[in-house]
Parts: sequence; structure tokens; C-alpha cells
Amino acid sequence: MAADQFQQILSSLLSTDNEVRQQAEDTYNNVPRDLKVTHLLATIHNGQQSEEARQMAAVLLRRLFTSEFLEFYKELPQEAQGQLLQQILLAVQQDVTPNLRRKICEVVAEAARNLIDDDGNNQWPDFCNFFSSALTRPQPTESIEAQDDQSLVKLLIDMTETCPKFLRPQLEVIFEICMKVLALKTLKTVGVTWFSR
Repeated sequence: MAADQFQQILSSLLSTDNEVRQQAEDTYNNVPRDLKVTHLLATIHNGQQSEEARQMAAVLLRRLFTSEFLEFYKELPQEAQGQLLQQILLAVQQDVTPNLRRKICEVVAEAARNLIDDDGNNQWPDFCNFFSSALTRPQPTESIEAQDDQSLVKLLIDMTETCPKFLRPQLEVIFEICMKVLALKTLKTVGVTWFSR
């Protein structure tokens, strides 16, 4: 399936016409899983696509990861697994709107949930390095305060809910990160609300 055909499916999924949307859903459901992942990730990365299409791609990719991640991930060669995970982390680092970044962070959280087992064994070590550096970047323009974006805080919360045993050994670092986030003036209200759940 060509990229433009897939983009047409995404556009039709966003249609307000029920019949058009239903046909697009049927077509989408028949696209092979590996092609879905490839095209959805490409759409998320493509700044030429509309915001709505990129958000829809992130939502669909998260749903796919929720229901079928381990099935297709295990079928990938090791190098392709690494590239997939790298592309997911790169998507979070793009210059995107807070809404799109939040949806991308949900994709990351779902991948991490699948790659960190109940005993805290982590099959995605780059995730921890990325997460720690993303919250504590020294460059002011790259910090979450400068971006006025709480997506990474939400990602941390998602991770505490899905794999607490993994995070337990990092409690001191997480606590320091949380204190920094709560001190941010632009995020203070959001941080207090989320951390008091």
C-alpha cells in the first residue's frame, strides 16, 4: 500500500460522513499490521500532514500497541525492533503541539508497558535514559517549562500505573524530577492536580 493511499484512509477516518468513515474503518482493518505501524509512524513524523491526521495516527498506533504489540514486535528482526523504538522516542522530541505530544507520549507509554514486565525487567533501556534526560534538559528552550507542555509528566504518571516495580528503584530520581516539575510556574496547577490523584 502506497503512503498516499494510507493518507486517504486516515482522511476518511476523520470524515463527518458516517458512510465514508465506515468504509475507511473497513479498509483500515484490512491493512496488514506491519504496514499500519510503518504508515502510522511515518504520518506522526511527517510535519507536512495536518494536525488532525497526525493525532489520529498517534491514537491508532497506541490502540495497535495496546492490542497487538507483542505479537508484531516479536516478529521483527532485532535491528528493526531497535529502529521502531528509536522512531517512537524521536517522535516525542519533535516540535509539535502539546496535544500531539501527549498522544505520542501515550504511544511511548504503551510500548514501555509491553516491554517492562511485572517484575520490573526492562527490555527497553533507552526509554529510561530518554525519559530522565527529557525532563531535566539543561537547555532552557528544550525544557518542559519552555514548551509549556505537561506530556512528559503525564507519561511518568502512566508509567507509575502500569509498571510500578520497574520505577521503584528509581524513586529518588523520580522524586527529584517531580519536585522540579512542581516548581515550574507554568505547570504548577497541572502538576499539583496530577500528583494529588
